[in-house]
Amino acid sequence: MTEPTPSGGLRQRVLRGGMVMAAVSVAMRGSSVIAQLILGRVLIDEEFGLYALALGFVTVGSALRSVLRPVLIEATANEPSEVQRIFSNTMWAVIAFAVVGIGLTPLIGRLVDEPDLPPLLVLLLILMPLQLLSSPGVAKINEAMQFSVFGRVVAVAGLLRHAITVIAALAGLGAYSFVVGAFAATLIEVVAVRRIAGPFPALSTPRRRPEAALTSPLNLGGDPGKRWIWPTAIALALALSGDYLGASIFASTALLGVYFFAYQLTGALFEPMNLAANTVLVPAFVKISDEETRRSSFITTVKTLSVFGTLFFMAASVGVAPLTNWLWGGRWDDAIFAIIAFAVYAPIRLIHPSTQSIARGCGMWSLFATDMIAVGVVTFLSALIGAAIGGLSTLVLFVVGGHFLVTLSAVVRVGHRLGSPLVSVVSSLLGPWLTGLAGLGIAHVLTDGIDSTDWTGLPVRVLIVAAALVVGLLIPHRNLIRTTVGSMVNR
Repeated sequence: MTEPTPSGGLRQRVLRGGMVMAAVSVAMRGSSVIAQLILGRVLIDEEFGLYALALGFVTVGSALRSVLRPVLIEATANEPSEVQRIFSNTMWAVIAFAVVGIGLTPLIGRLVDEPDLPPLLVLLLILMPLQLLSSPGVAKINEAMQFSVFGRVVAVAGLLRHAITVIAALAGLGAYSFVVGAFAATLIEVVAVRRIAGPFPALSTPRRRPEAALTSPLNLGGDPGKRWIWPTAIALALALSGDYLGASIFASTALLGVYFFAYQLTGALFEPMNLAANTVLVPAFVKISDEETRRSSFITTVKTLSVFGTLFFMAASVGVAPLTNWLWGGRWDDAIFAIIAFAVYAPIRLIHPSTQSIARGCGMWSLFATDMIAVGVVTFLSALIGAAIGGLSTLVLFVVGGHFLVTLSAVVRVGHRLGSPLVSVVSSLLGPWLTGLAGLGIAHVLTDGIDSTDWTGLPVRVLIVAAALVVGLLIPHRNLIRTTVGSMVNR
């Protein structure tokens, strides 16, 4: 049966955009892995943990940027006069949040008994409004579907961030190395986007007090559906770093550092793919008005991400144990289980933000907001409970299990709103992933007597997982794979 796909020129622009962002992903993935390799030899687990703890308190800024950009894309396309108001009110609220946060940093440092935390928090809070500054320009670039332009900006900023982080770490800056790299990348993005998209909107004086934007989300736009934007941003902050906060209540900074190391290493592979999917999906679904096309496109998107994500991440997870042991000389062997678990779950994790992007592109703001609230709460509570009752393995399993349930709910809800059959939605999501999981399970059973860090068991694991992926994915979905790859290469 032929897979349903978006039609006409939009489909080709989506595929072409996906190809550009995929190229960017390769560059970012490579530089991030190299940076992680060096940082893992230079920094200790407590330094990784300290930065993770700081992120847990200041991720609201990154969350606001993620939520604001699709709102600005929509406003740029449909309500250009609203762009300045949306941007200004959000920026004033971020500035207010940063000022209050800076005043609270000494108290936070005493509460978590980390004297080195307050200065790190101050720098990250100063960074928050700077990270938001380029959002109107990025929205203008993406609304015009100029993915190659945006891709170049992302690639340069990402490469620079990794390089400067490594240099700072080698210079002995410890946890501050991450902040130095983030500042450099942000400044590059701001300058580059301004040169491409033109001057940013002037920061207008708010009609109400700056802090009123925090409690009056309707200030962001005329659409009542956008009343969900601020709760969504706060929930997204919990979703991004709620696990660090939740785990830190019971876990040591060192254990949190191992968790963060594992999460960041798999994130080096996951985040670029997530960026590629989300950069293309939001503007694409904003432009699709036909319900049948949206419905078929959603099913195709979920299945395509599941198939390609499973092929990549399941294959990558096979060699994690011996490779981790070899690369860091046993220094990060405690993180092996977490790295494998995050890699195995990555295909489902990839589909969740893509589903959220589709929901935003289709104007399902209340659905997106309630889903983000669920993700934030579940992420925080899963990490808290996991760290309270066990060690690193329990923490990871609770976080992954909680996120899986929320992801399944989100995909089913969006599919239902679009009118997609439940069976088609669930099978597209879980079918490919369960096939890869079965292959890994069989490989584990057959090589159970061999030390996971021993290279001698790797050939057997590779053969079993490869056979499962060929029989369970490549053959049944060959038309989908051929069509997707062929369309991207030909364009």
